[in-house]
Amino acid sequence: MNNMIDTTNQKGFTLLEVMIASAVLAIGILGIVSMQISSIKGNANAVKYTEASLATQSQIESFLMIAYATIDNTGAITADGYTVETSATMPVIPVGYSLEWRVVQNIDLNGDGVDDLKEINVRVKDVNGKNRSDITFTKSRG
Repeated sequence: MNNMIDTTNQKGFTLLEVMIASAVLAIGILGIVSMQISSIKGNANAVKYTEASLATQSQIESFLMIAYATIDNTGAITADGYTVETSATMPVIPVGYSLEWRVVQNIDLNGDGVDDLKEINVRVKDVNGKNRSDITFTKSRG
């Protein structure tokens, strides 16, 4: 009786081939997972910038609707002269953000001693103090 196994007709993969294929597959899946995590973080960051931009735009539109003379720095709170608003005082500001604004300069265009333009800076910061939106615009008298 012959106890030898005939290996010439065997089909299939060796253990080494299976291990190498598994390693290649694992590396590929890790790359995809890493890209997915980066994508999720990027999307979350984009949402924060979009929310801040919408709050900034809303504040600018409200400044354009109110009287020229009512926009001034009398309510300044911060050391650099910004008036601070939060979601408690302005519902258009998303929770966790603060909106800051200040009149950067008053401009007399025709030299008559009366300011004709106000340059106003509006910025929105997140809870960590990072600027998410920073827009300067000009409002004219009349």
